Amino acid sequence: MLLTNEEYQKLEQSKASYTNRCKTRFNKRRYNHINNDHIRMFYEKHLLASQYNDKLFEIKYKNKFTLYLFIYLKSIAEPFTHQDNITFTVSQPIAVNISEISRLAGTGRNTVKRSLKELIQLGLLLEMIPEIRKRHFELKQVMLLNDYHLKGYSKKFKRILY
Repeated sequence: MLLTNEEYQKLEQSKASYTNRCKTRFNKRRYNHINNDHIRMFYEKHLLASQYNDKLFEIKYKNKFTLYLFIYLKSIAEPFTHQDNITFTVSQPIAVNISEISRLAGTGRNTVKRSLKELIQLGLLLEMIPEIRKRHFELKQVMLLNDYHLKGYSKKFKRILY
């Protein structure tokens, strides 16, 4: 399908307006960094310096903490290869301490667990071989896929598109 320059610009404008509508919808939620004091403190202390893609707002999260957990994990992630911290593709394995994150954010451990599980189901995190964990209390190892290369979200498959 061929597009003229005007049609391509209209397409880009409609994508941008859709992303802005999704961001506005997310900011109207009751549990976000604007309306909740615990999340505001966590956001300002740990996430404010992080850069993230606005396409993350297009995803309809089941859990209220999922976006903030992804941004937090991205802020502590290190690139897998010798790439810069913004454009890397996959991070080195991250040991996720659920109790530590719940203490920092002021949320429950079950909220963090559900958010972590949702990120794995969406495809934003890759879980390292779960059979390696010999005990239930060992830390989960995950690899983060950078949202810099994120193209969108498939509502049909409920997965992200790179």
